[in-house]
Amino acid sequence: MKTRKLGLWLMTLLLSLALTAPVRLKAADQKKSDETADATPTAKSKKSKKEKAPKEEKAEKSEKAEKGSKRSKKDEAAKEEKAEKGSKKSKKDEAVKEEKAEKGSKKSKKDAAVQEEKAEKSEKTEKGSKKSKKDAAVQEEKAEKSVKSDKADSKTEGKLDLNSASKGDLMGMGLSADQASKVIEGRPWTRKDQLKSKGIVTDQEYQSLTDKMIAKQK
Repeated sequence: MKTRKLGLWLMTLLLSLALTAPVRLKAADQKKSDETADATPTAKSKKSKKEKAPKEEKAEKSEKAEKGSKRSKKDEAAKEEKAEKGSKKSKKDEAVKEEKAEKGSKKSKKDAAVQEEKAEKSEKTEKGSKKSKKDAAVQEEKAEKSVKSDKADSKTEGKLDLNSASKGDLMGMGLSADQASKVIEGRPWTRKDQLKSKGIVTDQEYQSLTDKMIAKQK
């Protein structure tokens, strides 16, 4: 009886094992598959991370380069702004210098005009002074000539003028009719001694007549 029960139990156990073996094998395969699946994503993850690292590095470098470029652009903009300010200042300084130069030129021209006007006035004054002196000299000369003429008239008073005397007056002075005619024909006379040099009178006759005659000039 016991042997029979044991046999039944063994048969049941074997049957149970036989029935559950495929399930266990399937479960084992599933577990292995799951483990493989779990391992594969890890490898993929590692590979992904490994691939991701250069990309991140590249992105980081690109970001740094972009930042550097932005900084360079900013510095360049600052330099351009500074240069523009310097250019504006230079233009302003140049404009101020030009304005000063123009003012200086205007002042120089004005001063030159004033000096020229003064010189012109001085020249006119000098000319006026010279003219006044010349007029004064002319008046003085005229007065002197008048005085000399008066003196000459006083000295020659009573003397016969060879350039205006008539033939009768000349004959009355002591000349012959022929000599008187020659004196009238030879007018005008500048000097009375020309009567002697022209052969109208002799030396002796000239000596006797010299105090009686004169050759007046108009």
